[in-house]
Amino acid sequence: AMSQTSTKAGKTAVSTIRILDAQSRPVAGATVAVSWSGVVTGTGLATTDANGVVVFTSKAARKSGVATVTITGVTPPSGYSLNSTLFSAPMTGSVTL
Repeated sequence: AMSQTSTKAGKTAVSTIRILDAQSRPVAGATVAVSWSGVVTGTGLATTDANGVVVFTSKAARKSGVATVTITGVTPPSGYSLNSTLFSAPMTGSVTL
């Protein structure tokens, strides 16, 4: 899911990503890599929580426009393997700031 929030520094994009296994159960401990483009730039790397969720927040945008987050990779935790028929990088989402 994508959303935007306002701060004193400007608007930021927020991307909430949930990693599920083939049985639609949350995967804790997966490492997710993203890159930001559009009116914000940068990269991020984080690990999913017990609910399989990780949240990335962009830097503040200096102007209005579209911010896009791209999932550039997912590394599953020990005991899991990545099913490339269910996921293939890159996957993207966008929000207008």
